[in-house]
Amino acid sequence: MNIKEFLHVLRKNIFYLLFFPALLAVGVYFMVKDKPLEYKSTTLLYTGVVSGYNLNSAEGNRIDYNAIANAFDNLTAISKLRDVAEETSVKLLAKHLINRKGQSNFNEALYEGARKAVGSDVADKLVDNSSYDRTAANLYANAKNIPDGPIAKLLVSGHPYYGIGSIQSKIQAFRKSSSDIIEISFSSFDPTVCQNTLELLSETIIEKYKAIKTTETHNVVNYFEDRAAVAKSNLQNSENKLIEFGVQNKIINYDEQSKSIAVSKATLLEDIEREKMVLSSATASLNTLNKKLNMRKGILESNSNVVTKRKRLSELNYKISNAEINGSTVDLSKERAEAESLRNEIKGIVGDIYQQNNSQEGLQGSTLLTQWLNNLLIIDESNSRIAILTSHIKEFDKLYSDFAPMGSQLASLQREVSIAEREYLEVLNALNQSNLRQQNIAHSSNLKVIEPPSYPSSPNAMKNKLLVFASFLFGLMILVAYFLIRELTDGSIKTPVRAEQYTDLKVAGTFPLKQQKKTAVDLFRLEAELMEQTLSAVLINLQTTDSASQQILVSSIRPNEGKTWCAIKLANKFSEKYPVALCSYKSLSAEEEKELGRGVTFIAYQPDHEMPRTEQYRYVIVEVPPLTEKQIPLSLLKTSSLPVLILNAERSWNDIDTKLVGLFKKASHQEPLVFLNKISIDKLEAIFGAVPKVSKKSASKMSESVTFGKEANWNTAAKEV
Repeated sequence: MNIKEFLHVLRKNIFYLLFFPALLAVGVYFMVKDKPLEYKSTTLLYTGVVSGYNLNSAEGNRIDYNAIANAFDNLTAISKLRDVAEETSVKLLAKHLINRKGQSNFNEALYEGARKAVGSDVADKLVDNSSYDRTAANLYANAKNIPDGPIAKLLVSGHPYYGIGSIQSKIQAFRKSSSDIIEISFSSFDPTVCQNTLELLSETIIEKYKAIKTTETHNVVNYFEDRAAVAKSNLQNSENKLIEFGVQNKIINYDEQSKSIAVSKATLLEDIEREKMVLSSATASLNTLNKKLNMRKGILESNSNVVTKRKRLSELNYKISNAEINGSTVDLSKERAEAESLRNEIKGIVGDIYQQNNSQEGLQGSTLLTQWLNNLLIIDESNSRIAILTSHIKEFDKLYSDFAPMGSQLASLQREVSIAEREYLEVLNALNQSNLRQQNIAHSSNLKVIEPPSYPSSPNAMKNKLLVFASFLFGLMILVAYFLIRELTDGSIKTPVRAEQYTDLKVAGTFPLKQQKKTAVDLFRLEAELMEQTLSAVLINLQTTDSASQQILVSSIRPNEGKTWCAIKLANKFSEKYPVALCSYKSLSAEEEKELGRGVTFIAYQPDHEMPRTEQYRYVIVEVPPLTEKQIPLSLLKTSSLPVLILNAERSWNDIDTKLVGLFKKASHQEPLVFLNKISIDKLEAIFGAVPKVSKKSASKMSESVTFGKEANWNTAAKEV
């Protein structure tokens, strides 16, 4: 359906489109005219969502418009929450119940109405005239604890002031353009109630929004606080294990200590090798001196006095060497003096023994003896030092065996401490971020009332007018939708376009529907123009035959399609120039006979008998029975020059119609033409453009004659007899 057809549908039903919406608007007017008028008040809340400063403002973050839109959506949704309306209702009820005489803002009507709504006994029990907050708390607790109590019932009722549903339905909240401001409006039948409700509503919204925003991060902060405490405890336990391990194993710095042990052992091994070299040198020298002095080894070594002193000297040398090697700070001056004295004594004893057992030969005897004695003492000292150093090697080996496994244990403990420390730092950082976000939300969620609710001095009468206007528009839209749907779902043929789609045949002619009321359409001229178009289409198709007498077969799918009247009008048009015969399987009615032109000869025939001879006529129009009543006249279709199918535009199309048209086409040696009968004037306008109109002077005369009776040239809406 295009725009033009849609406008035709509206114009055709203009009476209904105006009358019924107007009737609905009048009904709504009488319904609301006695209804009390409402007062409306507004307030403005500054949110700071976009331009407000917070803890993250210095970071220069990009503006997230989706997050901003979501924040304002949350605010408007919070304003209509049931809990918000419930708290507002309780606070308003408390405000009205403690409204006493003598106060500057005393309103006796509201006071009495509130006491009546909850009951005087309940009001006396719950109201604390000294404290508005305690009164509100008492009312709220009573509503929660006693679900079937008067307060709870009042809140869920439809009371215009205290009903939760009434409050929710009258709240309107929206963002002012692209600003940081939310506008909240409320309407009520009483101006004082309107202002008080909006004040309490704004207060409740601010409290609820702040509670929601701070609760968002409260659980997160608690979670990270618990995690931080656990992580800190784990870190302390790991550090204590590491300290205890170091104390037990006397480890200050494992790496330095292990390095020091390795260096000390290497130094010790070098000292041993050095002492061995000294010992070997002294031993070799002693052997050489023994040969030169020609002494018997046992003379000196077996002397008891020498043996005793050498033994004592060896003990002193061992003690002194041990102290020197270990770096002891003990004072060994006495031991060193005693050792020096023993050396001198041994030298003296050895000298005396040598002089007693040997004659004086040569000058170097005393010198050799001195060397022999020095080497002997060196050997004793070296043996002592080697013994001490060797014992230290064993200690180092034991220290290595004890110290080596500690490295892996110490690394494991240090790794445990590192992991615990890293975990603690990460949790601590997350906790700091959560605390920062919590503080940021706490600072940025402080809604502020920048314009308190105003006292509405005059009622809003526009609402009732809008209701009346809206009811008219609603009725109009419903009717437009109804007519549009009816038009779209109408399965009738209606137009030539549909007829061609259904039949897959060319529509050659159209005949308008009979008008039963006055019309401005010049039907005579319209019919004449349509008949000329139909005749032209018929003659063009008849040019394909060379027969002197041309036969036109007229049929229809169903009865009452108007094929008799169409055949009569076509015969009348041909009879203006040529002799024409109209053959029909049935007799004509008196009205139809009157419609026959002077040049038309009517010939009746029987469908089952041979057709009369009509060679003398230039055009022969043969009307055959409907396809649904009789079988297709194959013999007539073979002899006819042009088959024509009449369709009623007002009827619907079915599958049987498609099947019969297909058979009719198959039986015809030439493609049939379609004449569409009873098409409405508005459809003709949509197809052919503007239809001819009668002038105002002749409109009345024309309307009298447009009855398609005796005065009409031909009846375009004729019924099948």
